[in-house]
Amino acid sequence: MSIASAPERRDLVEFYIRFVDKPESDNPLTHLLWKTRVGDRMFLRSQPVGKFTVEDTMGHDARIKVCVAAGTGLAPFLSMVRSKVNRDPSTRLDDWAIIHGASYSKDLGYRDELEHLARHHGLRYLPTVSRPREEAHWSGHVGRAEDFFLADRLPGLEDSLGIDRNTFRPDRVGILICGLQGTIGATIERLLHRGFVPDNRKIRRALEIPEDVVAHTFYEAYDTVPPIDLNDTARVAELKTTFHGAGRG
Repeated sequence: MSIASAPERRDLVEFYIRFVDKPESDNPLTHLLWKTRVGDRMFLRSQPVGKFTVEDTMGHDARIKVCVAAGTGLAPFLSMVRSKVNRDPSTRLDDWAIIHGASYSKDLGYRDELEHLARHHGLRYLPTVSRPREEAHWSGHVGRAEDFFLADRLPGLEDSLGIDRNTFRPDRVGILICGLQGTIGATIERLLHRGFVPDNRKIRRALEIPEDVVAHTFYEAYDTVPPIDLNDTARVAELKTTFHGAGRG
């Protein structure tokens, strides 16, 4: 779960929560939350923590901010675009893109609101479902969120973003990811050939990326283990070759 409400809201804190059918934990939070009733009390720290913000990651510049969300990983990005609209109701979101992946279309939370932002504020909203065979009515994007970064799909993504072919590069785009470890790891790996540098010291060290090289790919995750298996020496060597052979913008 993550906070979905904009930071300007002071009357409530809105969380995007999904019930986990097969939790890894013996005492999962979502199962505890589902037992609560209206009026029940719970402890919440007065000050939220974390630095997954535009200011603390890629910063404010003219690059397109491509937000890659898996499931409830959508929440921080929803909070970001809500905040911009709250501060200026006439603002444009043409430099924002939100890729949201879910198993089924019914799991594409806040879809109506995001489609509204796309129609009226220029947000590039790209929802995708990974189990389309079970949804005969779905005619949108298919596959996982990270599949947009497969080599054969990048040209289509560039078209969706309104940029020229082969310009999906760090000088035009910044990447923000939140969600499953698999989504984070695959996105990082699939963009190495375009010169995108991950903001993770362990990954950078393994790929021999100098510390003074600016990062372009940022992510939020609850797991402190790197989303790429750095113990797989063969895979790391392959990724290192891919990155250092890339032409970086």
